[in-house]
Parts: sequence; structure tokens; C-alpha cells
Amino acid sequence: ANDEPKAPGLRDAPTDGTLVGHLGQIAPRSLVVVPEGVTDSLTAALAWPDAVVLGAHGAAQLPAIVAAAAPRVAAQRGRLVIVADPDRPGQDAAVEGAAHALRVGLSMHRDLDLLEFGVLDLNGAWCDGWRP
Repeated sequence: ANDEPKAPGLRDAPTDGTLVGHLGQIAPRSLVVVPEGVTDSLTAALAWPDAVVLGAHGAAQLPAIVAAAAPRVAAQRGRLVIVADPDRPGQDAAVEGAAHALRVGLSMHRDLDLLEFGVLDLNGAWCDGWRP
């Protein structure tokens, strides 16, 4: 598998850029959602219209995006939601991303959540009727 991005990313964002959103959008009390992949990034923008969505190109980029966003989320007293794919690379990326967030003072279920949908990704769950 190739870890190179499949789509261009925005500037002012970590790694190769995010698919949607950028770090400068994180304001006081922001909800920040970091989904994995093109389709889930677009779905996240629909699911959380008022959130800052920082779409990762794939599992390889997700931890770096969380590492860059988490200190800003903590400083702004916001909330961070990580939404990775249910496969092994996605789950490993979610755990690594959560570790970055925990190191800067975010706490599970208080201001940090990892969303999981069993065998579905975010878009699959959305198509099945899930809503935040």
C-alpha cells in the first residue's frame, strides 16, 4: 500500500495537509473531528456541520494530524473526536493519535473520544442511519 496522499491537502495543516479544515480554525470550545480518508472526511463535514473537521488522507497521516491539533484543542478547552477505519491500520492510527492527545492533557470521554462502528467506517455508519 502506498502511503502517499490520494488528494491534495490544504496548507496551514500538518503532514501533507488536511483534506478539509485547518489548524487555524480551532477556536475556544471547538469540536474538532479527525476522520480517516476522503469519503469519511466529507461525511464528517456533513455529520458535524459546526465542527472543525481535519480530514486525514489516510491512516498514515492521522496520528500526525492529531498530534498537531491536540495541543490546540487542549489550550482552547475544546473536544477532539478521532474517527478511524475499522481495519488494523486505522485502529493502530487511532490508538497512536489518542496517545498524543492524552499526553497533552485531554481525557477519554471528557474531551477525547474515539468513535468506532464495528465493521463499518464513518460513511458506512452514516449511510446506515447513524447520527452524532
